[in-house]
Amino acid sequence: MHHIQGLSEETNLENEDINLDNYKNGIVVCCYHHKYIHYHLGGFKELVKDKNDTLYLRSKHGELLKVYTNHHLDTNTII
Repeated sequence: MHHIQGLSEETNLENEDINLDNYKNGIVVCCYHHKYIHYHLGGFKELVKDKNDTLYLRSKHGELLKVYTNHHLDTNTII
């Protein structure tokens, strides 16, 4: 699992409402793509949205990787 927003980026550790270590802040990737996200072109560290609210990770060089989200564990959908 790769954290979309890194745990080290949590700025207010005293705010209990902020918890970056949960499934909504993660994407499942194989070990190859996890390494790719961290190291290819200096790493994809910036999270950006386009005008359609599609999420992307952006590298230092401007390359974009689309982030596919699937919150299938949402409690509103459990029957």
